[in-house]
Amino acid sequence: MAAWYTFAMNKSALQKRSSGFTLLELLVVISIVALLTAVIAVNALQSGQLSRDAKRQADIRSLQSAVELYKNNNGRYPEGCRGANTWSGQPGTSYACAAGSSQYIIGLAPEFISVLPFEEKLNGLDSGYVYRTNANGTVYKIMAMNTVEAELVDYTNPLRSCDIRPDSLGRLQNLGVNGVDTSGWCTTATLAANEPPGSATSYGSIPNCRMSTGTNLDGGNGRFERSFGVWGGFEPLAGGVNRAAEVRNTAVVICK
Repeated sequence: MAAWYTFAMNKSALQKRSSGFTLLELLVVISIVALLTAVIAVNALQSGQLSRDAKRQADIRSLQSAVELYKNNNGRYPEGCRGANTWSGQPGTSYACAAGSSQYIIGLAPEFISVLPFEEKLNGLDSGYVYRTNANGTVYKIMAMNTVEAELVDYTNPLRSCDIRPDSLGRLQNLGVNGVDTSGWCTTATLAANEPPGSATSYGSIPNCRMSTGTNLDGGNGRFERSFGVWGGFEPLAGGVNRAAEVRNTAVVICK
């Protein structure tokens, strides 16, 4: 009799057990599913960011090759759609061409590049693919401005947006006795920034070429860390013009 009773009780328990999950078990399953969903979502987000950053790097390299080919054929770098010494960029930004034109670098496509690239994920009006050159077409700069997602661009990045050459630890190099770092166009430009406004070598401050986050708090405005860039050329010396003028006339393009 006792054996039969024990069997009946176990059978009843099994029947109840098979009728469904307990509340605790359901909560555990829901938590695991939520955690897995979050991990997948984060991985997908990071993958998308990395992919878009890789495309930005490839795009500005392609533009750089195209403008160099243009110069070989035409003796100067192409003009931007908004003129010299100012940014020209894609539609939907502060740098857009007049009348909605998409040709922000004049004469480049389709002869030297099939089509000009466009940023699909803008970060406000002050972002996207931009280009500038000087009036003589001897210096240019191209940027994927304010759109880098998956990394913090620093002074060691091969596609940093200004010509600043760091030391072995990735910091700005020690300044000389006059407060001037001569390790790149955009560090040499601090010489001009220290001159009185209106003087022969006056250039102005260059916060766009300084970091403002991470371990390098160098007085920047945050754009450096969020941008890729390339540049080329220099404004050659004319008769009687000194080195400081050459620095200023070159830096006014590539240190913007």
